[in-house]
Order: sequence, then C-alpha cells, then structure tokens
Amino acid sequence: MSVEASAFNEWRESRPYVDRLLVKALASRISDMSEQVVEALFLPVGVRVARRLLLLDEAVAPTGVGAWVRIRQEELASFCGASRPAVNRALSDLARSGLVERGRGRLRVLSRAPLAKYAGIA
Repeated sequence: MSVEASAFNEWRESRPYVDRLLVKALASRISDMSEQVVEALFLPVGVRVARRLLLLDEAVAPTGVGAWVRIRQEELASFCGASRPAVNRALSDLARSGLVERGRGRLRVLSRAPLAKYAGIA
C-alpha cells in the first residue's frame, strides 16, 4: 500500500499531532538501531542470541508460557548480527545450560528469568 507524497503532506497539515508522532517513532527507531549496533560491537554472540530469544519468546508467549518459536538458525543469525555457526555454538551452550530447548527450525525458552540473567538484563 502506498500514498502519494502530496496526499500524505495534505493529511499531515490537517493533523499537526501527526508530525510529533512521526518524529517520536523515528527517534525510537534510531535509538533501537543504535542499541543494536553497540550490542553487535561489544557483546558476545551468546548474549546477543539470548537477548533476541527473549524478545521472540515475549512476542510468541506474552503470558510467560514457553511456546515454540519457529525460526531457522540463519534467520536468528541475521537477527543477531552474527554468523550461523556462531549462533549454532551459542544455542548449543544455552541448551546444555538448560535455558533453551532446540527443535528442527524452532526454539523454546525454558525459563525467562535465568536466560535474562545470562543476557545481562535481569
């Protein structure tokens, strides 16, 4: 779906609050992207994987019941800014620690609190 620039500008001019909402949304996005760059530069892959798994788990199971997250390692690697082999090693470590369960093309967080602690956000 798309909107012509002239129609969009006309709509914005008739609703001044829209500009504030747009600026707020863009600032939030820039902040999120800056945080991801800092994470990619300074955090180990395992911590980045744990943080992304927590985000995915929250999206799939907001009530805290560990649901399976359908995601391939290649997708998770891209989401984490890491290589697939590095993500595979991190997932193996997390599984050995009892923090996640692995399945073919899917993952499940077994307990959020210990994983959050591992990720440094608890």
